[in-house]
Amino acid sequence: MVDRTAGHVVRAPLPRPRRDLTLVGGRRIPAMLLAALIAIVALASAGQAHATLLFASPVINGSTPTAPAELTLVFDEPVSLAGEPVHLRDADGRPVTLDAARVGGGGRVVSAPVPAPLARGLFTVRWQVVASDGDPVGGSYRFVVGQPSLRLWPDWATS
Repeated sequence: MVDRTAGHVVRAPLPRPRRDLTLVGGRRIPAMLLAALIAIVALASAGQAHATLLFASPVINGSTPTAPAELTLVFDEPVSLAGEPVHLRDADGRPVTLDAARVGGGGRVVSAPVPAPLARGLFTVRWQVVASDGDPVGGSYRFVVGQPSLRLWPDWATS
């Protein structure tokens, strides 16, 4: 730009780029605020994650032709044990004795030896472990020793 009255060349300042993002409805939000909100949401959801049972042996809701020598639970993160973390019940709800559970595999695998052979039939495993954040996490699943059975599935699934 040239100022013709004084004969000088004057440079106009360049406009600063906007660091805003346009949201729905034409409103703007500063990029730094948006980044902070994303970080807060990401950290909050990561802090609420708990251990998840990935695999089990015998297979969850499956069958095995022979009685297992131990129950094995594999988690997505290290866990610790408190009290009696693994319980086994037969089809009539009677408890089946297990040896003491132990943790291995970098804290991700829980094993509970089965000291006596299991009879053929339906069994329910109930488990509870302590996640790395200190919260208890638990669940249950069933399996059949011997011939697979429709008894694995709830009544509503077969009607």
